Amino acid sequence: MKKFPLKYWLKVSAVALGITGLLAASVPASNAVSVNPIPSCSDGTCYVTFDYSGDYFYWVPPSGINSLHFDVYGAQGGRTGGKGGSVSGDLQNLTTALYIYPGGAGGAGNAAAGGFNGGGIAGSGHADAGSGGGASDIRLTTSLADRIVVAGGGGGTGGWIGGAGAPGGLTIASAGSKGSTAGTAGGGGTQVSGGTAGLGVTTGNGTAGQLATGGNGGTGTVAGGGGGGGGFFGGGGGGSDSVSGGSDGAGGGGGSSFATMALTTNVTHQAGVRAGAGSVVLRYTFAPNVNFFQNISRNTYINSYQYRIAFDQYVYDLTADDFNLSGTASPGCYISNLYGDGYAFQFDIYGCSNGELNLGLRANSVFGATSGPLTAASLPPMTIDTVNPSIRFTAPASPNSADILKFQITSDEAFYPADPSAFIVQGAGCKLVNWPMTSATTMELWLNGCQSGTIASIQMQPRSVRDLQGNFGPNGMIGSQPVFVDRDAPTVASMVSETPIADLISYRIDFNESVTGITTASFRVAGNGCSMSKLDGGGSQYQLWLAGCLETPTLTLKARTATDQAGNIGPANDTVNGSGTVDQTAPTVQIQETSRADRGVSPSFQISFSEPVSGFTLNSLTRTGTAKECTFSLTEITPSQLYQLQSSSCSQGTLRLSLPALAVTDQNGNAGPMVTTESALVFIDTTPTSPPATPARIVPVSIPKTLGQPLIATAPAPQKTVKPKHQSENELVSLFTKSMEQVPPVGWFGATALLLGVASVRRLIRR
Repeated sequence: MKKFPLKYWLKVSAVALGITGLLAASVPASNAVSVNPIPSCSDGTCYVTFDYSGDYFYWVPPSGINSLHFDVYGAQGGRTGGKGGSVSGDLQNLTTALYIYPGGAGGAGNAAAGGFNGGGIAGSGHADAGSGGGASDIRLTTSLADRIVVAGGGGGTGGWIGGAGAPGGLTIASAGSKGSTAGTAGGGGTQVSGGTAGLGVTTGNGTAGQLATGGNGGTGTVAGGGGGGGGFFGGGGGGSDSVSGGSDGAGGGGGSSFATMALTTNVTHQAGVRAGAGSVVLRYTFAPNVNFFQNISRNTYINSYQYRIAFDQYVYDLTADDFNLSGTASPGCYISNLYGDGYAFQFDIYGCSNGELNLGLRANSVFGATSGPLTAASLPPMTIDTVNPSIRFTAPASPNSADILKFQITSDEAFYPADPSAFIVQGAGCKLVNWPMTSATTMELWLNGCQSGTIASIQMQPRSVRDLQGNFGPNGMIGSQPVFVDRDAPTVASMVSETPIADLISYRIDFNESVTGITTASFRVAGNGCSMSKLDGGGSQYQLWLAGCLETPTLTLKARTATDQAGNIGPANDTVNGSGTVDQTAPTVQIQETSRADRGVSPSFQISFSEPVSGFTLNSLTRTGTAKECTFSLTEITPSQLYQLQSSSCSQGTLRLSLPALAVTDQNGNAGPMVTTESALVFIDTTPTSPPATPARIVPVSIPKTLGQPLIATAPAPQKTVKPKHQSENELVSLFTKSMEQVPPVGWFGATALLLGVASVRRLIRR
């Protein structure tokens, strides 16, 4: 059968009755909504019972519930009137909240109010007529137009010895019973109209039932009629009795029940089943949900992993095939040893390789109250790791001045911290004061109390930590790099002045260790004309040059200007040096002949400097004179200061040596000599020495003897040679020699005179 929406059926009813204006009517509600009851659940099935409270309930179905079973009961009419009807069935395609209206039971008495949710008012008379019982219904809103299910209420009993109220329920409800007199009972409600009004005896007719509301009982002088029951359409009110003697009012009609075909299935109706107030009972079932799903293995480095899964209700038919295994570690994985009690299960996984394993329970793989879970239940990926953690130490900088030395241990994976007993601490005074407490990939180990001058380090025992998968490491003993503990400020080992260079004075500053931070600003200098020229060096040795000093300077290294590698600052006090040599004197030189140039012998010279010099070589000398083809050799007598120059192979003539000005430099950079320095002019005679003259043959001469007179050999008087002005030594010697050749031999006396003359000439020349 085709299902039509609720509003379709309501409009059909409204058209049939011509009471369209009543469709928008709603039963007044109190200002406060009733508190919802707590569901009663067991194994996936929950019951929610909404009992009469005098108001409606606003109920939101649990998440995932879109269908439920309902049992709706109308209320009983007053004065033990007709019982309420019931409607049972299934509500489908539920997508919104529900408004629940449990009906109130009818009362008794003159004009007694009808039961909550549509019961008709009792008629007046003997003060004992019953009012109609209220209907119970389920709505999508508070509007009567949005009712889904209605269970009709029973009609109230007539006053005195009146007729019974009719039971509520069914799509066409029953009419009430009349009294013993001629009054008539109210009619039952239907799907399209309210029950007819009962007629009173003489006076006091009841009123007809309406949409959702029962008619009122008639009012008589003796007994009033019973009110009609509430329902989809209410029952009619019973007629009254105004005749003495009979004294009985008629009963009210029952209210009709209803269920929309658009949202309900499997609907059944019953009449007259509920005594007292009405009630609505909802029953729903929910899919099994996973309460607990976890890997409970302590270690994953073994090839067996244990899991546990638990559900919120009893489930059936859980097998290994209901699980899904995936990921890089899944090839070869299989589930075994699955067992449980229906609520909780345990199983093992074997055969996985290293990698990532994903495990999940497929949707709707088990059955409890219904099939479930509605969606797949998955675990976070599990890393299967059989590799031991690789632990590395990182030591703080060395040297180090910190009170606390912070070492690090790191790994390429998270690991659990080791017990302090796993570490071996080395270093005088060093104590382990901090170690990690939680798993991480990087952890710190702190050493405190290490003495200055000690070497601190940490070693870790093998297999003293484990990774999150349970693998232990390191494989062997590992240790940190040693750290030299240095809390001593650097000091100046020496600060001395060195040999000056020209107008620069050099100072060498030696520290006891390598330092940084030294600049020209680290120094103060005092002295006329002095200024800092440059600073060179690094580490433990620096050199500073002062320029322009006209007097001995004073150099001061300021305190706390140097920082060692450990961060200590020193020296503690100023370091002062008040020495230094100012040397601006140029070196001088002397060039002297050290051997006379005899005939056929070349001369030698001595070159003597006033102080050691640099830059002097054989090529530094220049020569002048007439001698040619000379070769020279230079011999160092005193290093850098005294030299011997030997000439050879010179032709006959003169020779003079000279050293140009500024040709050499002393150790302080002064250039000298200031002027060109020359040797004396040396005469070189290459004529070999003549062999001895052959003695002349002595011819006897007859000399007259004269008594009393000595024998005198008279030699011819030598010719007087006048030396021309500006004649050279060689020219003089040559002239003398020629003049002597013109003297005839005169025997022994002549030869002797000749030799004496030559020697005299040579002495004159050399002077």
